[in-house]
Amino acid sequence: MKNFILFNKILLLAFWAVFIIDFIWPVHVAILPIGLLMGVIHAVEFFWQRKALKKAGESDMQALVQTLLFGVLYWRSVVKRN
Repeated sequence: MKNFILFNKILLLAFWAVFIIDFIWPVHVAILPIGLLMGVIHAVEFFWQRKALKKAGESDMQALVQTLLFGVLYWRSVVKRN
């Protein structure tokens, strides 16, 4: 399971890198809306799980950045630990 989560985190980091490059130099039409939608979904996840993350001892800034990058792959493991 850890390999699955690691693989998905690497894929998400690659996607965000492509999204940033596409944001600066627009190449592909579909990347921008997908990235914006994922960003909104991850922001909603952060505010939805904020109390649980704070209870787990995570700082707001670290939790926000990690949730925006990895979403459920991040906050689920943090909430599970406690």
